[in-house]
Amino acid sequence: MNILMRADANPNIGQGHVMRLLSVADAFTEIGVKSAFVCAKDSFTDLISKRGYEVYTLKTGYREMEMEEEELKGVIDSQKAGFIIVDSYFVTAKYLEDLKQVLPVIYFDDVFEFPYPVDLLVNYNIYGTLDKYQALYQDSDNPKPAFILGPEYAPLRREFQNIPERIQPEVVKNIAVSFGGADPERMAKAFLDTLKDRESAVKKCKVNMILGAMEPDLKAIEAFSEETDWLTLHVNISDMKGVLTGCDLAVSAAGSTQYEICACQVPCINFSMADNQVPGGEEFGRRGIFHYVGDKRFESDFYGKLISAMEDLISDYDERVRMGKAERALTDGLGAKRMAGKILEVLQKKSSRERKVTKI
Repeated sequence: MNILMRADANPNIGQGHVMRLLSVADAFTEIGVKSAFVCAKDSFTDLISKRGYEVYTLKTGYREMEMEEEELKGVIDSQKAGFIIVDSYFVTAKYLEDLKQVLPVIYFDDVFEFPYPVDLLVNYNIYGTLDKYQALYQDSDNPKPAFILGPEYAPLRREFQNIPERIQPEVVKNIAVSFGGADPERMAKAFLDTLKDRESAVKKCKVNMILGAMEPDLKAIEAFSEETDWLTLHVNISDMKGVLTGCDLAVSAAGSTQYEICACQVPCINFSMADNQVPGGEEFGRRGIFHYVGDKRFESDFYGKLISAMEDLISDYDERVRMGKAERALTDGLGAKRMAGKILEVLQKKSSRERKVTKI
């Protein structure tokens, strides 16, 4: 059974959709199931090819999903795909309905936008609960799909599996800071501009700034790094686990990186900068797993507030210990393996039911 993974990555939407499907593809590879990727013409596909997966590039843009249907069906036929996993905020009901007529469809959801006409719906986020989907489908003509829900299915890369329990250091010496792979809001430079003019305990630590290949202010940040002894840059890194486990505190946007940080048990301050990040950011904060400092778009003096939160956590050893234990309880890094097995189980049950109906 071959699988198609439909996702995009570019400076506007970042790399998260592709990265999480790569983790799922790796898990399928381990059990002998072949995956290939399908991306829009304006996607960043090198990272997929470097991971050893075949990539089909469509002629349409990532926002034009209904226009790609005929071309996508051709890829499905050529790959003899058994099912497709779609991960995009630009799907429409028609797109999914049409695709479902061709083969089983699995959809990765974050936003509860509409009752998705799919066979299986995945939401591994901390806020992805069944009651929300019961309400979403309550008055819909679309039958409820099967569900895979919750952080136990968070699709992390292999290196984040079964990390030993972390002993939190009493003194914070290294801090990991990430504003996402694309940083469309240009937050990395704004954060550094605020910090450089401020007397802060943060600058007594080594700030390890994690930047993606699409960072818009990379040259300016590199120039700034050469002028200071407290900033180290990690650009387009392949060893995220190594950087995180080498740090005593983290700052991250409320995206997929949150679950990697939890697996590494690094106390974290998180924030949101887009609508789809708000539910996760707020829920991590509400449960006390991270310290949530709000939505960057609506917080006055956001960077000052962020730096103050970092200073508070640097000085609070007991709180960092408590947070690390809460993170460890949330995920063990084995979510991609669980998800791959669960997907095959659900589809096999569906196929078995359909065969029985056909015989009757």
